[in-house]
Formats: sequence, structure tokens, C-alpha cells
Amino acid sequence: MKVSNKKNIETIGTALLILIPMNVIILIWHLMLRKKDFLFFFSLLLLIIIVVILAKLRYTEYENSGYVITIKKKHPLRANSFVFPALEFPIDLLKNSYLKKNTIYLNVTTSESGKLHVFRMSLMGFNSEQRMQILASLDKEKELS
Repeated sequence: MKVSNKKNIETIGTALLILIPMNVIILIWHLMLRKKDFLFFFSLLLLIIIVVILAKLRYTEYENSGYVITIKKKHPLRANSFVFPALEFPIDLLKNSYLKKNTIYLNVTTSESGKLHVFRMSLMGFNSEQRMQILASLDKEKELS
């Protein structure tokens, strides 16, 4: 089973990309008029914030094959190239999972030492149906092990 928030993140990215030219036009207009008022500095600050948000924007892809859980994070503007998983582990090592606000916590043990590691996955951008699918797949896998 594969669940992704790609469409929601791409919508946000598209909206931000549309705002960039509008901001640049406002900045150029103010530079041509040689006015440096509140709107100029606000537009400059907004442009910087948009660029930073676009640079950090990632969509999350959760995949549960029944044997392995894989979580990948990709940038929406990146071409369809191979991306190494942010987290990948056999389902047998999952001890517990729970949801707290917009974050799912995965308690995973290492196979050699049995040490418990807690991994967090943000569920921002996932709708409630997708969240329930992720939780249901994890609960089903916990019952089988």
C-alpha cells in the first residue's frame, strides 16, 4: 500500500510559484519609481519567505509492502529520479506506533542489540482518510507480528 501527500504539496508549490512573479513585479515597480516604502520591504520579505518555503518543501511517500515499511521524502520540483528512503525497516522490527497531533511516532528495535529507536513522520499535507490508511496498515501489521 502506498500513500502520498504529493498532490497537496504540489498545489502549495504551484501557488507559491505563482506568487514569485507577482512579488518581483511589485519590487521592480518600486525600484523604477525609486520608492522604498513599506510595500517594497514587505514584498522583499515575502519573496525571501516564499523562496525559503519552496526550498524546504517536501512531499512524503509512505509505502507498506507487508514486509518492509518505506518512507521517502521528495522535492516537488525535482525530476522523477531515484531518491533514497528517509526511513526503511522490516515490519518485524516495529514494536509500537502512535499518533500525536500531526506526527506519527514509530518505535523500532534494532535486530542486533534490541535497542529501541523512535522515528517521527510528519503527517502535514495528508488528509484524514490518508492518515487513517497509514494507521490502519500499521495496526494490521502489529497484529500479525
